[in-house]
Amino acid sequence: MPTNMPTMRELMKDPLYRAYMKRVPPAVHANTNGEPWQIWVETPSHKWLTKTFATYPEVWSVFVKKFRDPAAARDVTITSRRVFYAPPGEWYDQKVRRPRRPTPDNPKTSHVVLEPRWRQLFTWPDIDLHWCGRCRRPVNWLPLFENHHALRRQPTISPDDNFRCILCGIRWVTTPSIDSMERW
Repeated sequence: MPTNMPTMRELMKDPLYRAYMKRVPPAVHANTNGEPWQIWVETPSHKWLTKTFATYPEVWSVFVKKFRDPAAARDVTITSRRVFYAPPGEWYDQKVRRPRRPTPDNPKTSHVVLEPRWRQLFTWPDIDLHWCGRCRRPVNWLPLFENHHALRRQPTISPDDNFRCILCGIRWVTTPSIDSMERW
């Protein structure tokens, strides 16, 4: 794994990111079958282990156990298998001037309304890192090979547009922009 990518222990030192990870994300998907949460654990011997879970509280308890024991895990991450989540941010109301047709009673040609807007608050200093909406963290995106830990069960690798998240293996071309990801 590239050395400039922050581990979860480094990310969790940021209070904003820590609060983001502790909060249970909304389940905004129509599919209720199966297990939508997955944990990836890198062992001290650089082997990757994974398991799926039905609820966020279930995966969170395993995450905390692995996160607190450096002898059990070098890095650990919780992956959403169904929903792409945007980085930590906040909703705020923005005043927006809207045009309107003047009337004899009101000659004004515009009016001001409040619109909810979202702004990203969590940023990372490395320019070569990009947000992975599945892993919910900044990661490197590189061409991966069929022996990568996230692709063990997916034998088909296309050489076209093969840039993938080095943790969960999702293809760059399939990820939506941050503006289209779930924000809460």
